[in-house]
Amino acid sequence: MDELSKLLWQEEKEAQQQRAYKFCVDHLKTPLTYEEFQQVWYHETEDKKGITHLANMCMSIFQTRKVNAGNSFERALERLFEKNEIRYLKQKYVDSEGKIHNKKPEQSNHKLDYIIPHKESESIESCIVLSAKKTLKERYRQDLDLNHKCKKLIYLTNEQPPECSIRAINGYSCILVYKNAPVWTFEHFLVKLKHFQELGSNEFA
Repeated sequence: MDELSKLLWQEEKEAQQQRAYKFCVDHLKTPLTYEEFQQVWYHETEDKKGITHLANMCMSIFQTRKVNAGNSFERALERLFEKNEIRYLKQKYVDSEGKIHNKKPEQSNHKLDYIIPHKESESIESCIVLSAKKTLKERYRQDLDLNHKCKKLIYLTNEQPPECSIRAINGYSCILVYKNAPVWTFEHFLVKLKHFQELGSNEFA
């Protein structure tokens, strides 16, 4: 079975090379022969940035685009917070009791995207926790254990979420904010967030 798997992998690898070479000949008018092209195409694991191997460069570009897409969503959120004078904590850890830490404690969840305090607090108990997901294909369930530790857990997404995700998140008594939501649009969310921060009002039921 191992030998068969290796053979199939080599065949797939060869097909990928030939497809890439044809593209370069047809569209980039490469002067390289196929044998020369093989030397620069595929695939040195040490060349992660694709300095000398084209396949690695393509993978590096796509990975960078994926990271930047998530970062651009977060930057847009932060611009909205700042425009509306909403104070926030970013990329903080919490321990098993919900206390906030700058550095990862021994008992910790992953970093939280955003914490919205009403006033200065050492715990998320009186805070709103925001989980920013460019798409809900990302692991939103990893934040659910915070739901009973904070004032409210709110998910924000840049996509039109599927109905099953909307039902699942609402079923945990969390809020899902997205562009064309029936109630929780970004505009509505920002108004309620501002009221919470100024007055301590809990309008997130």
